[in-house]
Amino acid sequence: MKKFGVIFPPIGMRIIKSAVGVLLCFVIYFLRGKQGTPFYSALAVLWCIQNQTSNTLGNALQRTIGTFIGAVYGLIYILFRMNIPAIGDSFWHYAIISFMLIPIIYTTVVIQQKKASYFSCVVFLSIVVNHFMDDNPYLFVLNRSFDTLIGIFLGVVLNSTLIFKEFYGKNYSQHITGADIEAQKEEGAEV
Repeated sequence: MKKFGVIFPPIGMRIIKSAVGVLLCFVIYFLRGKQGTPFYSALAVLWCIQNQTSNTLGNALQRTIGTFIGAVYGLIYILFRMNIPAIGDSFWHYAIISFMLIPIIYTTVVIQQKKASYFSCVVFLSIVVNHFMDDNPYLFVLNRSFDTLIGIFLGVVLNSTLIFKEFYGKNYSQHITGADIEAQKEEGAEV
């Protein structure tokens, strides 16, 4: 479709799956009685939805490993922080957080999961920067991890399901966005 000299490609399935995935994260949030934070589920589903299923599984694995590593270190820091209230919201609080990234990233190196280091750091930072004052740190870390796992699961399911391929039928490959085509070219896939 061409309007005003601009070519508008058709909306691709990756875009539709992303929107449906985020919507399902919000549906699950309401079904859980508004427990947790759907923001983290939405981020995870968006990260896991890829133009190829093989990418989805790899991203899901990285995100899952990163979630557990970041959550464990986040809980350790919150418990440490609760026992030393004098630190408060001082520079030392943020300095300790910064240096905690060293063992987090090193853990991913030791277990040979370097690609999970980014996710480990994101989960850790989201726990200790945004939620270090929550009443029950165990419950928060559990909900934070569960929220991410919901998004990962939905991303894998949505990217792997045939429902979307059947929606466009045999012309499915014609409805991939320009961003998807560029990603496929970078990965060496035939477009």
